[in-house]
Amino acid sequence: MRIRIAAAVTATGVAVALAAVLAGCGASPGPAAGKGPTDPPTTTTTVPATTTTTSTTSTTTTTTTLPAGRQPSAEGAASAFLDSWVAGDRADAGKVATPAAVSELFVRPYQGQPLVPRGCSSAEFPPVVCSYGPEGGASPTNNLYEISLAYRQGGWYVAKVVVEQG
Repeated sequence: MRIRIAAAVTATGVAVALAAVLAGCGASPGPAAGKGPTDPPTTTTTVPATTTTTSTTSTTTTTTTLPAGRQPSAEGAASAFLDSWVAGDRADAGKVATPAAVSELFVRPYQGQPLVPRGCSSAEFPPVVCSYGPEGGASPTNNLYEISLAYRQGGWYVAKVVVEQG
């Protein structure tokens, strides 16, 4: 009988040891008591809204009819233009000048003051500008006239007038 008791004791000891090992495997609360595994940190990225703008460019072509009475020289065109203004002849001025130049000059009636040519810039560097004003010693309230001239299709014409108020 001794063999049976020893076998029973040995079987009981193995069962107790095995139960202790198994109890230690499944019941553990984890690596650190009371703390479970941690989730990875969350990153939030904000992307600004994008705006798309579309633009359209349009081109407008303006055609200007050239004056019919273009002159062989810039000085000749400026002189003919001012002579027409002095005479009060708007239609004649329109033969050597653009409508805008005629309107700019004829908005001011000629006051009877003598106009003296003060010279023109070189035709080598267009546009040519011819200046006219009062005689020396005249009142400082007299106007100065700057006549801009252009050359097209074989002749000179008045393209623009600037009046400097005296």
